[in-house]
Amino acid sequence: MAHLFLLSQQAIGAGDLRYAALTSSAIEALHAEVEWIMLDNMSNEEMRYIVVLRGTEGPRLEASGNVTLSTLRSVAQTGVDAISVGGITHSAPAFDLSLLLTPTTLAGESPRAAADRRPAQRFG
Repeated sequence: MAHLFLLSQQAIGAGDLRYAALTSSAIEALHAEVEWIMLDNMSNEEMRYIVVLRGTEGPRLEASGNVTLSTLRSVAQTGVDAISVGGITHSAPAFDLSLLLTPTTLAGESPRAAADRRPAQRFG
């Protein structure tokens, strides 16, 4: 059994043809004996439709693509089983962390004496 089937709105087209292709692709995905189907870049209406097609049995559905923290609730209300929010990772602010270590002082020793005795080391 495969683990994932990607059902992408971008590969389906536009207009009425898109819905026909979506239905055909969704039915194919639902019968592909996979554990998960990723619903990529789909509207909430399209995701709700696929949830209804799946019913109570079948693979788990994951919403992905163009999901933000502000649209999270409406995507969850479609009935999908999991949601990927890319903004959590690819839009997260950077955190600059240095691994430059400085020596500690012994009791009664000045910080300068400690620095002269043991130079700082870089790791990584």
